[in-house]
Amino acid sequence: MKKQKFKTAEAYFKEAHRYYKNAKGRLKESQVEYNRYQDLKPVREACGTCYLAMLLALDCYFLERGVQADKLPTSTDGYQELLRKHAVHNGKIKNAFYN
Repeated sequence: MKKQKFKTAEAYFKEAHRYYKNAKGRLKESQVEYNRYQDLKPVREACGTCYLAMLLALDCYFLERGVQADKLPTSTDGYQELLRKHAVHNGKIKNAFYN
């Protein structure tokens, strides 16, 4: 699948937020009994959608930090490398990505 390209960091953020809202909606549709989801398929779909939302949000972050749109990563190794270069020094973003 080809990676989507947007013109501005704001467009990446809006798309990430849309993905996140879709994932939350998917979880709300799922039945919960005894604090557990009864069907794993929608939970897996929501997790995958949230992962994609996180990648889009990272793209937005990198654009805000001065990375050119054509230099945005296309692999997890690429995201890790850019996080090492551009992430804040307290490590919160890196820890969230790696864990």
